[in-house]
Amino acid sequence: MRTPNVSEAKEKIQVIKYLDVGDMTITGSGKVNDKAFYAAKEIILTITSKRPEILSKLSGYEFILIAPGESITGSLGWEESKSRLAGLALTPQESLGFPGRFASYIEKKKRPSMGTFVHEFAHAVHSVVSKMDPEFNSSLNRAYDQAMKLGLWADTYFAVDNWKLESSPVDEYWAECVRMWYYVGKDQEFKTRNAFKKYDPGITDLIGLWLSEEEVPHGY
Repeated sequence: MRTPNVSEAKEKIQVIKYLDVGDMTITGSGKVNDKAFYAAKEIILTITSKRPEILSKLSGYEFILIAPGESITGSLGWEESKSRLAGLALTPQESLGFPGRFASYIEKKKRPSMGTFVHEFAHAVHSVVSKMDPEFNSSLNRAYDQAMKLGLWADTYFAVDNWKLESSPVDEYWAECVRMWYYVGKDQEFKTRNAFKKYDPGITDLIGLWLSEEEVPHGY
Protein backbone atom coordinates (compact mmCIF):
# COMPACT_ATOMS: atom_id res chain seq x y z
CA MET A 1 0.00 0.00 0.00
CA ARG A 2 1.32 3.42 -0.87
CA THR A 3 1.99 5.78 1.99
CA PRO A 4 2.25 9.56 1.67
CA ASN A 5 5.59 11.24 1.25
CA VAL A 6 7.05 13.20 4.17
CA SER A 7 5.39 16.50 3.28
CA GLU A 8 2.01 14.79 2.87
CA ALA A 9 2.50 12.85 6.09
CA LYS A 10 3.08 16.03 8.07
CA GLU A 11 -0.41 17.13 7.04
CA LYS A 12 -2.29 13.82 7.15
CA ILE A 13 -0.98 12.40 10.44
CA GLN A 14 -0.61 15.72 12.21
CA VAL A 15 3.15 15.53 12.42
CA ILE A 16 4.30 18.75 14.03
CA LYS A 17 7.81 17.71 15.02
CA TYR A 18 10.62 16.44 12.89
CA LEU A 19 14.39 16.14 13.01
CA ASP A 20 16.64 15.55 10.03
CA VAL A 21 19.52 13.08 10.25
CA GLY A 22 21.50 13.47 7.09
CA ASP A 23 18.93 13.03 4.34
CA MET A 24 16.55 11.05 6.57
CA THR A 25 13.72 12.44 8.66
CA ILE A 26 12.51 11.50 12.14
CA THR A 27 8.91 12.63 12.63
CA GLY A 28 6.33 12.56 15.39
CA SER A 29 3.31 14.28 16.86
CA GLY A 30 3.34 16.91 19.56
CA LYS A 31 2.96 14.13 22.13
CA VAL A 32 6.43 12.77 21.43
CA ASN A 33 9.05 13.90 23.93
CA ASP A 34 11.76 16.00 22.27
CA LYS A 35 14.39 13.87 23.99
CA ALA A 36 13.17 10.83 22.05
CA PHE A 37 14.05 12.55 18.77
CA TYR A 38 17.61 13.19 19.90
CA ALA A 39 17.92 9.64 21.25
CA ALA A 40 16.76 8.29 17.88
CA LYS A 41 19.27 10.48 16.08
CA GLU A 42 22.09 9.27 18.32
CA ILE A 43 21.06 5.66 17.71
CA ILE A 44 21.10 6.12 13.94
CA LEU A 45 24.48 7.84 13.91
CA THR A 46 26.05 5.35 16.33
CA ILE A 47 24.81 2.20 14.61
CA THR A 48 25.99 3.40 11.19
CA SER A 49 29.29 4.88 12.40
CA LYS A 50 31.29 1.78 11.39
CA ARG A 51 29.98 1.89 7.83
CA PRO A 52 28.96 5.50 7.06
CA GLU A 53 27.92 4.49 3.56
CA ILE A 54 24.84 2.89 5.13
CA LEU A 55 23.72 6.32 6.30
CA SER A 56 23.99 7.78 2.81
CA LYS A 57 21.97 4.89 1.37
CA LEU A 58 19.16 5.66 3.83
CA SER A 59 18.49 8.97 2.10
CA GLY A 60 14.77 9.77 1.98
CA TYR A 61 13.74 7.28 4.66
CA GLU A 62 11.26 8.39 7.31
CA PHE A 63 11.14 7.15 10.90
CA ILE A 64 7.96 7.89 12.83
CA LEU A 65 8.06 7.96 16.63
CA ILE A 66 4.78 6.90 18.23
CA ALA A 67 3.79 8.30 21.63
CA PRO A 68 1.69 6.40 24.20
CA GLY A 69 -1.98 6.44 23.21
CA GLU A 70 -1.20 6.82 19.52
CA SER A 71 -1.69 4.14 16.88
CA ILE A 72 1.01 2.67 14.66
CA THR A 73 -1.39 2.26 11.74
CA GLY A 74 -3.07 5.57 12.45
CA SER A 75 0.29 7.33 12.28
CA LEU A 76 0.64 6.11 8.72
CA GLY A 77 -2.75 7.47 7.74
CA TRP A 78 -4.29 4.01 7.51
CA GLU A 79 -7.49 2.74 9.08
CA GLU A 80 -7.13 1.93 12.76
CA SER A 81 -6.05 -1.62 13.49
CA LYS A 82 -6.90 -3.72 16.52
CA SER A 83 -3.49 -5.38 16.43
CA ARG A 84 -1.04 -4.35 19.10
CA LEU A 85 1.89 -3.56 16.89
CA ALA A 86 4.90 -2.09 18.66
CA GLY A 87 6.51 -1.17 15.37
CA LEU A 88 6.08 -1.43 11.63
CA ALA A 89 8.57 -1.53 8.77
CA LEU A 90 7.56 -0.60 5.23
CA THR A 91 10.57 -1.44 3.13
CA PRO A 92 11.38 0.49 -0.04
CA GLN A 93 8.87 0.38 -2.88
CA GLU A 94 10.38 2.70 -5.46
CA SER A 95 7.56 1.99 -7.90
CA LEU A 96 5.10 3.35 -5.34
CA GLY A 97 7.04 6.53 -4.77
CA PHE A 98 8.75 6.14 -1.40
CA PRO A 99 12.08 4.65 -0.28
CA GLY A 100 11.08 3.41 3.17
CA ARG A 101 8.94 4.25 6.18
CA PHE A 102 9.30 2.85 9.69
CA ALA A 103 7.29 3.48 12.86
CA SER A 104 7.90 2.50 16.47
CA TYR A 105 6.61 3.10 19.95
CA ILE A 106 9.02 4.86 22.29
CA GLU A 107 7.77 3.44 25.58
CA LYS A 108 7.63 -0.03 27.09
CA LYS A 109 5.82 -0.83 30.32
CA LYS A 110 5.15 2.90 30.71
CA ARG A 111 8.85 3.74 30.68
CA PRO A 112 10.89 5.44 27.93
CA SER A 113 12.38 2.76 25.70
CA MET A 114 14.09 2.90 22.32
CA GLY A 115 14.32 -0.87 21.90
CA THR A 116 11.57 -1.07 19.30
CA PHE A 117 13.14 1.81 17.41
CA VAL A 118 16.44 -0.10 17.24
CA HIS A 119 14.57 -3.16 15.94
CA GLU A 120 12.77 -1.19 13.22
CA PHE A 121 15.93 0.69 12.29
CA ALA A 122 17.61 -2.70 11.84
CA HIS A 123 14.99 -3.49 9.19
CA ALA A 124 15.94 -0.26 7.42
CA VAL A 125 19.62 -1.18 7.57
CA HIS A 126 18.80 -4.61 6.16
CA SER A 127 16.97 -3.07 3.22
CA VAL A 128 20.02 -1.07 2.12
CA VAL A 129 22.85 -3.43 3.10
CA SER A 130 21.26 -6.25 1.08
CA LYS A 131 21.64 -4.00 -1.97
CA MET A 132 25.17 -2.93 -1.07
CA ASP A 133 26.30 -6.55 -0.70
CA PRO A 134 24.60 -9.13 -2.96
CA GLU A 135 25.84 -11.89 -0.64
CA PHE A 136 24.33 -10.40 2.52
CA ASN A 137 21.00 -12.22 2.41
CA SER A 138 22.72 -15.52 1.65
CA SER A 139 24.97 -15.03 4.67
CA LEU A 140 21.99 -14.11 6.83
CA ASN A 141 20.03 -17.16 5.71
CA ARG A 142 22.99 -19.42 6.44
CA ALA A 143 23.31 -17.96 9.93
CA TYR A 144 19.60 -18.52 10.56
CA ASP A 145 19.62 -22.07 9.23
CA GLN A 146 22.65 -22.96 11.34
CA ALA A 147 21.06 -21.45 14.45
CA MET A 148 17.89 -23.46 13.89
CA LYS A 149 19.86 -26.68 13.35
CA LEU A 150 21.60 -26.10 16.67
CA GLY A 151 18.29 -25.52 18.42
CA LEU A 152 19.03 -21.90 19.26
CA TRP A 153 16.27 -19.37 19.91
CA ALA A 154 13.70 -22.11 20.52
CA ASP A 155 11.58 -19.86 22.72
CA THR A 156 11.51 -16.88 20.33
CA TYR A 157 8.77 -15.91 17.91
CA PHE A 158 11.18 -16.02 14.97
CA ALA A 159 12.24 -19.63 15.58
CA VAL A 160 11.24 -21.78 12.64
CA ASP A 161 8.94 -23.98 14.76
CA ASN A 162 7.13 -20.95 16.21
CA TRP A 163 6.77 -18.83 13.08
CA LYS A 164 3.14 -18.39 12.07
CA LEU A 165 3.32 -16.04 9.07
CA GLU A 166 3.77 -16.81 5.39
CA SER A 167 6.78 -14.51 5.10
CA SER A 168 10.27 -15.59 6.11
CA PRO A 169 11.28 -15.27 9.78
CA VAL A 170 14.83 -14.38 8.77
CA ASP A 171 14.12 -10.64 8.62
CA GLU A 172 12.87 -10.73 12.21
CA TYR A 173 15.86 -12.82 13.27
CA TRP A 174 18.14 -10.07 11.97
CA ALA A 175 16.19 -7.18 13.49
CA GLU A 176 15.79 -8.78 16.93
CA CYS A 177 19.43 -9.83 17.05
CA VAL A 178 20.51 -6.29 16.19
CA ARG A 179 18.39 -5.06 19.08
CA MET A 180 20.01 -7.62 21.39
CA TRP A 181 23.44 -6.57 20.10
CA TYR A 182 22.80 -3.16 21.64
CA TYR A 183 20.63 -4.29 24.54
CA VAL A 184 22.87 -6.38 26.78
CA GLY A 185 23.10 -6.30 30.55
CA LYS A 186 20.73 -6.68 33.45
CA ASP A 187 17.21 -7.83 32.54
CA GLN A 188 18.25 -8.42 28.92
CA GLU A 189 18.63 -11.66 26.96
CA PHE A 190 22.41 -11.60 27.43
CA LYS A 191 24.44 -10.04 30.21
CA THR A 192 27.34 -9.22 27.89
CA ARG A 193 27.90 -8.94 24.16
CA ASN A 194 30.57 -11.63 24.41
CA ALA A 195 27.94 -13.99 25.81
CA PHE A 196 25.75 -13.20 22.80
CA LYS A 197 28.66 -13.82 20.42
CA LYS A 198 29.34 -17.18 22.03
CA TYR A 199 25.67 -18.18 21.83
CA ASP A 200 25.17 -17.38 18.13
CA PRO A 201 28.45 -16.59 16.35
CA GLY A 202 26.82 -16.73 12.93
CA ILE A 203 24.55 -13.74 13.36
CA THR A 204 26.89 -11.79 15.63
CA ASP A 205 29.75 -12.09 13.13
CA LEU A 206 27.45 -10.66 10.46
CA ILE A 207 26.24 -7.85 12.69
CA GLY A 208 29.80 -7.03 13.73
CA LEU A 209 30.86 -6.84 10.10
CA TRP A 210 28.42 -4.03 9.39
CA LEU A 211 27.41 -2.30 12.61
CA SER A 212 29.17 -0.44 15.39
CA GLU A 213 29.87 -2.00 18.78
CA GLU A 214 29.40 1.34 20.55
CA GLU A 215 26.58 1.72 23.05
CA VAL A 216 23.32 3.39 22.10
CA PRO A 217 20.68 5.08 24.30
CA HIS A 218 18.15 2.67 25.76
CA GLY A 219 15.81 5.46 26.85
CA TYR A 220 15.63 9.23 26.70
